[in-house]
Amino acid sequence: MIGIVVTLVICALPVTGFFLYWFAGPDIDDAKAVAGQYFDRVEAGDDAGAYQLLCADAQKAMTQDAFVAKLKDGFRPVDHAVLGGVFADEPGYEARIDVRLVGANGATREVDLSLEGRNGDPWRVCGDTFI
Repeated sequence: MIGIVVTLVICALPVTGFFLYWFAGPDIDDAKAVAGQYFDRVEAGDDAGAYQLLCADAQKAMTQDAFVAKLKDGFRPVDHAVLGGVFADEPGYEARIDVRLVGANGATREVDLSLEGRNGDPWRVCGDTFI
């Protein structure tokens, strides 16, 4: 009897793990929300707030002053739309979020924003910040 119970438990673990990941794992909507918050802050001129949404690697690569200067001299969107997103890895720690940016002159461009949210940490913008 114990052998049957042990066999059932061992066989059920992968299935249970899949369902826990599927229903309780990372949510792409959380990453999409952070991408939206990032561009909300950029559009509002809250450059320090936008900088705080960068991951540690992006902050190491660019100081806050350099980030602000790049925003001042570069493309600053006036509106955006989060179009969609996918996980870039199987555990769901990296995401790619498609965003349409609208410039002051009405020109649009679509970007593929990279975000990371490892081990339950909040999602952060990494890689190319599209500014």
